[in-house]
Amino acid sequence: MKTMFIGVIIVAIIIMIVLLTFNFINSMDLQSTSTATNFQECVDEGNPVMESYPRQCRTADGKHFVESIPESKECQMAGGQWGIWSNAIDADKSCNMPTSDGEMTCSDSSECQSFCQAKEGSEVDSEDTGMCYGYEYALCMQEVKDGIVQAEWCQ
Repeated sequence: MKTMFIGVIIVAIIIMIVLLTFNFINSMDLQSTSTATNFQECVDEGNPVMESYPRQCRTADGKHFVESIPESKECQMAGGQWGIWSNAIDADKSCNMPTSDGEMTCSDSSECQSFCQAKEGSEVDSEDTGMCYGYEYALCMQEVKDGIVQAEWCQ
């Protein structure tokens, strides 16, 4: 009877060792190391993507990646225009954001967020009002200063 009891204990210990080994091997597979080095690789591996802006991806081993959004897209989504806003040779592209006072009547650029633009066809040195320009930057502009239409300038 004692030998049978010892045999049952030995079999139970062997079964426990087999189960623990099986669980250990499975847990190692679940915690495999990701090879992702950027957002797109993380997504391609099948990792979950957080629907935020910008989108984010996290691997099973804890690596975190944020989707890169081109500046031009961010600019356009904010209502701006992406481009070069200077005639300088070394000018870089930038975002030209709209102003909140565009098309308001003005007699000087100090009344506007950007410039007081003369009406099309205005005569230089004439007294007139203009309209606040709708964007922060302009390449060329015929501006109104102190109620007097100025010659066109380009930057």
